[in-house]
Parts: sequence; C-alpha cells; structure tokens
Amino acid sequence: MRKVNKRIFLGSRECLRQGWFMLRQGKDLPAHVIPASQMFFIQEGEMIGTLAQKRYPEGVLAQGKTFRETLGLTTKFLRMRKTVFEALLIKDKLICRPDVLVPEECDTHVTPNSFQDDLNMYRLPNGQRRKAWRVVEVKSGLARKKDAYIDDLSYTVMVAQRYGLAISGASLVALDPSHTASAPHGESDNVFAEVDLSEEVYDRLLSFASFLPKVENMVSNPLVMPEPTVQPACKNCEFFNTRCVGAGVEHSVFTLPRVQGRDLEAFEARGVRDIRDVTDSQELSTPMQRLVWAAVTGEAYVPPAGEPAFQRVGELLISEKLGERLQAVRAPYFCLDFETMQLGLPTFAGLRPFEMAVVQYSLHVLAMGKDPGEAEHYHYLGDPAEDCREKVAQSLVDAFRSASNTYGAPGSVLVWNARFERGRLREMGDAFPNLRDDLLEMEGSIVDLYEVCKGAMYHPAMGGSYSLKNVCAALFPDAEADLGYQDGDVQDGSTAMTILGKRARGQLPDEEWRDIAPELERYCGLDTFNLLRIRVELETAVARRSRS
Repeated sequence: MRKVNKRIFLGSRECLRQGWFMLRQGKDLPAHVIPASQMFFIQEGEMIGTLAQKRYPEGVLAQGKTFRETLGLTTKFLRMRKTVFEALLIKDKLICRPDVLVPEECDTHVTPNSFQDDLNMYRLPNGQRRKAWRVVEVKSGLARKKDAYIDDLSYTVMVAQRYGLAISGASLVALDPSHTASAPHGESDNVFAEVDLSEEVYDRLLSFASFLPKVENMVSNPLVMPEPTVQPACKNCEFFNTRCVGAGVEHSVFTLPRVQGRDLEAFEARGVRDIRDVTDSQELSTPMQRLVWAAVTGEAYVPPAGEPAFQRVGELLISEKLGERLQAVRAPYFCLDFETMQLGLPTFAGLRPFEMAVVQYSLHVLAMGKDPGEAEHYHYLGDPAEDCREKVAQSLVDAFRSASNTYGAPGSVLVWNARFERGRLREMGDAFPNLRDDLLEMEGSIVDLYEVCKGAMYHPAMGGSYSLKNVCAALFPDAEADLGYQDGDVQDGSTAMTILGKRARGQLPDEEWRDIAPELERYCGLDTFNLLRIRVELETAVARRSRS
C-alpha cells in the first residue's frame, strides 16, 4: 500500500479528490511530471539545502543505498542523539523526511501524540529537562512566515510525533532577504535566517489532527473516489481539466477574473460549471466578470452606471475608453522588454537573494504611420557567466540615444506590465549612477499597454487573462496561432530564466551558450514586436467600432 507523503497530504487538504488522484500517480495514473523549466530551480533548492547543512557541522546524513538501509541509519542516528539530515520516518500510512532533526533538551513535556490532545503541554517539575527534537525545515525561498511553509513544517512535525519523537519546537531555515552577496559566486551559510514557527505549527496541528482520519479513510478505501469540492484551488489543479469536473468544460467558471470562494459556492448550488450556463450577468460579482460572460455568450454587456458603453466588433467587445487611452500612446513608439535572472544564491556581487538582474533587453522602434515590419530592432544579450549588468544598461542607454537621434525623442515607451520595467530601470539607475538620468528619462515615457487594454476590450480567446500572449491570440486569430513563440527552443519566460541561470552557474558550456543565445534574442524580440502589432491592431479595431 502506497504511503501518504507531504505532497499527497497537503494536496488532500485542498481537495480529497486531488489527493486521491495523487495517490494513484505512477500506478493507475501517469507519474507526476516536473516541467523541464522547473528542474533548474529544484536543483538550486537542493544546492541551498546542502549549503544549509553546514550550519550543523555535527550532522549526519541518513541516506543508505537501499530503502531498508536508510531506515536502519535513521534508527541508529536517532538512538545516538545525532543531528540527522533527511531521516526517514514512517508511521502507519504516513511518511516524511525531515530536512534536519536537532537534539535538544527542554523543560516542557510534549507527548508523542500531543497534537491529538490539545497539545497536552506542561512544565516539568523541579527544573527537570527532557530529551526532545527540534524539527527544521529548509526552504530555498525567503525567510518569511508563509502559510505554505507552516503547512510543510506542520506535516513533518505531525509524522515525527506519531513516529514517537518528542518535539520541542519547529523552525524554518530559509534565505535572509537582507543578505547581500559579498563576492561573485560567493556562497556562505550566512545567507540563511532561522524563524521559529513553533506556535504557528502547534496551532496548525490541531486542524491536521481532525483532518487526518479523512486521509486514512481515503487510503483504506482506494476504489472509492471522493466527491469533488469546487474551490479556488481547482484553478491550478493538474487534474481539474483532465480527470475531474472541469473535463470537457470549454469556458470554465475559472475563466472569470478574481473568482472567489463565495462565487464558486453560488455556482455549485445552481450546478454552473461553464460560464455559458449563467443566465443573468447580474449573478456575477464584478464588472470584469460580466464583461467576460458577455464576450463568451454573445449577450449584451451592460457596464456600471456612468461607464462608457461597449460595442461588438466581430467577437471583440470594445469600450469608448479604449480610444481615449490610445490617444495617450504617441509616436515614435519605443517598445521595450527585459529578460532577467533571479537566483536564490546570486552569482553577481551586491545582489540579495532573488533580486532581479537584467541581462537582456529588446527594443523595437517605429515611426508614425509605419508598418510594424518596418520597425528598427535594437537588442543586447549579456553573458551571465560574468556580471554583465553594467554592459546591458550601457547598451540600452546607447540604443535609446541612437534611436532618438534617428526618430526623435520617444513619444511613448511601450511595455506590458509597467511595474516590472519601471522597477528594473530604477534598479539599474541605482546601481550605475552615471546612467541614472537616461534610465529615469525612459521610465518617464512609459505607457503600459496592459493598462490600455484592461477592462476596455475583451475577446473569448483571451480565456479570462490579459497576458500578452492571450491578447495577441485574440487580436490576431488569423495569424500563425502561436505568433512565433513555439517556433524555437525558448518558448516562455521560465525557459529563458532557466537558461540564463544555468549559464551563470557554470552549467552551460561556451559552445552550448553560443548555440542557444540566438534563441534567447528571438524570444525577447517577439515580445517587443508584438507590442507594436497590438498597438496598430487596437487602433484599427477602434476605427472599425467608430464606423459601425
């Protein structure tokens, strides 16, 4: 009988049916597959875990060549009261591998199953001390009190207590957000911070105790599929659209923006799983939800009182706001996009954990009245094997100066998600004061095409999202379906970030880097070229609206 691990238990807490599916992966269902773009970050997490072990120089690793040998080492090291890494704890249907178990003595008695009996904690008399263990969870994220971390720790403590260990406390060891890398490729255990989460964990254990019998019943009755409960977690569930209630639903209720638990409860009560089953837009919570519903169903959209009316141009719904917003977009158009590297253990001096480093930009420039195909393209890709940030920033400033000399000062610097580009420009300005004025001048001309589109147009093909790719798919339905994104080896931002991270870590040899670099440049250039296409197409759609 398969054991319940942390992933299955916590997945079951979100939805028992999800846990039931997870339990069968690799047996009745295909094994859980980790996307290739995530493997680099998992490997970085393993590297951070290994580095964290240096905080405990007396620690020993409970890892044998076989499962049985690992169990034996765990038992041996626990009896010896060693600090143990990756102990293998199994009790009944549960299994876990604590990152670190640290032997402690405490003046508080905690029974092995205390979480089942309101913790049953009390002070030992006469200054007595009890042998116990502190559970330490190592995370490759930042050291903050996050629910996900508390859940992880709570599960491990629950299994450890059931195994028979007295637990004196629970801690999170994660990356210190204030730590700054002192040298390139510098790695030190000083990068960590420890947060005591004992109180939060003990509170969470009470709810785990009441839920555990449901998981045990699920494991004991493997042929009984639990009833589904549609909830916000379904939106990102790997089974929802393939094996659960979302299968075959073309326009799921999760297409609606910001759908909340109360919305889902109301939909379930009426048996609504496809938004086309909603009969009255007033049943929806927000104007954006009603706009999506109208676009999908073909019904009229009635905006809130005082808001401009929408008009249908084909399947596209357009508001008068769109034309007004486009008037703020002036030529010449400078379309800008960055690609960044974001590592938990930065390889560039002066960076904090997960601080973004711009290593690439793309800039398409187009004069008034010109076709996007006539745009001039400026671009630069730094080599993250070295600290290339200043070279990237200098190249960007030079490109803007050159383009301004040719086309005049930028009327608008077009971006998609201005918060991202503004943040990167400011960070580069802070890092390189000699370039600050030029970089801040660029920032002052930014116009966010995302904000131009948001709430002022909608098409069913957008699937409830105003992402750049979804808007492109809606505006150019007759063009190549993927607009070039699927043509090469770099098809999304996660893949680009993975390649850049590997190069920075020395995991991508020079020859492979030279082969993949043109693909990175192509991918980044697609985003800025499509910004131009969106600007032109929106103007055309507004003109069609005016004529109809």
